[in-house]
Amino acid sequence: MAQHSYSVDNYHQDNSAPKKRLLVKAAIRIFAQRGYHNTRVSDIVREVGAAQGVFYYYFKSKDEALITIFEYAWRNLLKKMDDIDAATDNPWQKIKSLINYIFQSFQTNPDLMKVLIMDVPRLDRFYDQDTQMLYNEFFVKLSDVITEGQQSGMFDRSLLPLAAAYILHGAVDSLIRHHVFNPQFDAESIPADVAAQQALRILANGLIEFVP
Repeated sequence: MAQHSYSVDNYHQDNSAPKKRLLVKAAIRIFAQRGYHNTRVSDIVREVGAAQGVFYYYFKSKDEALITIFEYAWRNLLKKMDDIDAATDNPWQKIKSLINYIFQSFQTNPDLMKVLIMDVPRLDRFYDQDTQMLYNEFFVKLSDVITEGQQSGMFDRSLLPLAAAYILHGAVDSLIRHHVFNPQFDAESIPADVAAQQALRILANGLIEFVP
């Protein structure tokens, strides 16, 4: 199976004009470099050599462009989860493939990951009902994998699947945040691929060996 990364290139439901995709890619680059609030629409259109009218043909506002970035990337992630689910019946292999995919995506598209982690959650529109339904679909899918592992006897049956899904996501999210934003974090000593493998080991073996 081809290994695509978290991106806006292979958004499987978008048949819009190439100009829109160019604007989205330009917005990702500029948002990552300058930050969302320091970016003007004129900065984005200048990047692709277009007039501001072209931007407003596709997006009502800069906020809508940012939400579009999230929707493109998140739908790709959900599609990847479906592909992984179809490729194996092993719940642990599904989680391994998902985590490796996310860290691979960070290495391939660091600008996009930076925007998704730092800019998107600060936008009020991210908390609209429709956007949150899309966002939470990830956790539902992941909790279904955990439930599958419990039913097969592979995973601890005492775990709450949805809580475990949030914890797993939080661990991965925190590692990527430190790689991108923490100036005291020595990213060279913990490359993203190594971080992914360590996260998997911790998840597989558990941190607590006994309950005091």
